[in-house]
Amino acid sequence: FSSPSLLATGPQAQTASSTGELKRIADQLAANGDHEAAIPIYRHLGARSGDPAALGALANSLIALGVNEEATSILAMLIERGQANGAVWYSLGKTQLANGHFEEALTAFNNAATQMGVDPKIRSGKAIALAALGRTGEALAAFQKETDRLTLSNKALILAATGNADTATWMLEL
Repeated sequence: FSSPSLLATGPQAQTASSTGELKRIADQLAANGDHEAAIPIYRHLGARSGDPAALGALANSLIALGVNEEATSILAMLIERGQANGAVWYSLGKTQLANGHFEEALTAFNNAATQMGVDPKIRSGKAIALAALGRTGEALAAFQKETDRLTLSNKALILAATGNADTATWMLEL
């Protein structure tokens, strides 16, 4: 007869602990930009448990290395499983932009915004998708409330691409 307290310290607890440690190591590698080292760990964790956090992190490391098609497949699988959060939708928007699928990118960024609220990176991605679709007025309007450097540089890029080079230059010199 085993007591319940002994069951909690058995192999399942050790497996959960080692899984958490592996995830922590992979996350640290990815945070340091060593995505090539993080990817095999994330693959192992994703294949072993199907953990949406590990699979999302795998997709983000793949995106960082420009492996957008595989990242898109992983993100689509998470969405199909009903395991997508705002970060998954945002990452899907990034891959769709990179693949030239601007309508799909816009949809993904809108879904990310629904779940994550106002976020400059989501607004920036949405604006880039709008600009790529030729909806320049809407793209520029999406930037109106943002003042961070990334958003301003993206706004300047859209202005420059639409014949407003002087305004774009002025914005970059701020």
